[in-house]
Amino acid sequence: METSELTIDFEFITSELTIDFEFITSELTIDFEFITSPERRIVKGMEVKTDYIFHSPIHHAVSLDQIKVRFSKEFEHSVLFYNNIEERMKNRISWISQKLKRKQELQLEQELKDCAIKKRTYAESKYGEEVTEIIWEFMKENKEELTDDIRNLQASDFFDQYSEYIESLLNNLKEFKKIEESDELVKKLIRKMHYESDLYKMTFLIEQGSQPLEKFYIDYIE
Repeated sequence: METSELTIDFEFITSELTIDFEFITSELTIDFEFITSPERRIVKGMEVKTDYIFHSPIHHAVSLDQIKVRFSKEFEHSVLFYNNIEERMKNRISWISQKLKRKQELQLEQELKDCAIKKRTYAESKYGEEVTEIIWEFMKENKEELTDDIRNLQASDFFDQYSEYIESLLNNLKEFKKIEESDELVKKLIRKMHYESDLYKMTFLIEQGSQPLEKFYIDYIE
């Protein structure tokens, strides 16, 4: 055993860093510019292609005191580099960052779905399946506005917070159905100007406030 050398193979198939310890020198080798070389052989009358991956460690080795570390708080990952290779590593590091970002987005999306399903299960036990379908559409329509509360609030707290909007939506749907079935001229005009899908929007419910639906529509027309 002479001195300690640290060889780091930067795997760009994934975002992992594989660290191998060897006892030869005090240099650090950062392997990141891999070259793929295919070799073709005939095996039992069939051509078989094998890809071999090479790198040039002699071009990527540097004294340990020249190594720098850059840490990403967003992804909690670090990268090792030195001045001569920093610029050449940027594209690959950017690719890894995008991959980590997409992985994070997928994880958050799945967590949101899981939390939403818990809210749906709670709604089914409290309101029944028919009303739950309406609530589910309300949640999907207002996903952007509700995301934080869907993710962070307990189911009971979530429905306590939005019970007023849900109740208003249910009343609106009943009233809108009566408007659709009416032959009155004003109600026919309302049908031409407004759609049932608008009733699910938070912005609509907030603007409507406590007004009955038909009165709100008539005031809108006037």
